[in-house]
Amino acid sequence: RVIQKEYQAVVLESEFVTITVLPKMGRVYSMIYRPTGHEMLWQNGIVRPGDANNETGWWLWMGGIEYTLPKDEHGTSWALKWDYEILIDTEACKTLQMQVKEPISSLCDRVDLSLGADSSVLKSDIRIWNPTRETVNFAYWTNPMWVPGGHNQLIYHTEFIIPTKQILIEERWQKNLGPSPQSWIENPLRYIRNWPEMGDLMADGLDAGFYGVYSHDEEEGGIRVFDPLLNPGVDMWTYGFNPED
Repeated sequence: RVIQKEYQAVVLESEFVTITVLPKMGRVYSMIYRPTGHEMLWQNGIVRPGDANNETGWWLWMGGIEYTLPKDEHGTSWALKWDYEILIDTEACKTLQMQVKEPISSLCDRVDLSLGADSSVLKSDIRIWNPTRETVNFAYWTNPMWVPGGHNQLIYHTEFIIPTKQILIEERWQKNLGPSPQSWIENPLRYIRNWPEMGDLMADGLDAGFYGVYSHDEEEGGIRVFDPLLNPGVDMWTYGFNPED
């Protein structure tokens, strides 16, 4: 059965983008490019849980952008209630702060989202700290679920742009995506139309601090820019190219 549920949202808007954040979920839900009116982020029409290889055993199929701790496959902090505060609310800039403590690792995660009035860039200042005396090993995931072009899916001429020389494919996905490692420079997997089945790939090192996706059909795309020393890797996953679905 389908249940209607309301979420508290904060909207950041500039000349170029309208960004909707669900701060109590620690999630950017929508990013609309105003000149075309196109949504940049995938959104599930009916939000539902699904299986995941993490401590909860499940994940929320919702869409948007997640900021998650502490381990593999989306972590668990997406399932927690986050605190939030509006730090800056001027005509020149808006800044929203979201914060959560992850109970498994005891790590604290704070994300400041800022948007300037004349900018198309959503700036994310992320701080993670350990309030205990124990050493904690962790993984941190920033998961943008990009679908540039306004179709709520990746269409035929969508290209994945990753500054790496080769990619690695986990053994369980090699039957779908081929052997590991593979050269990335002219790899068919750079385009979604060449993904026959689900799977993911990892960059075997980065030559620069960015990655992105571009729709050649709609001439729109998105890019994430970061410090490659703090964010040394990229992992990309899709169901594969199934436009009839």
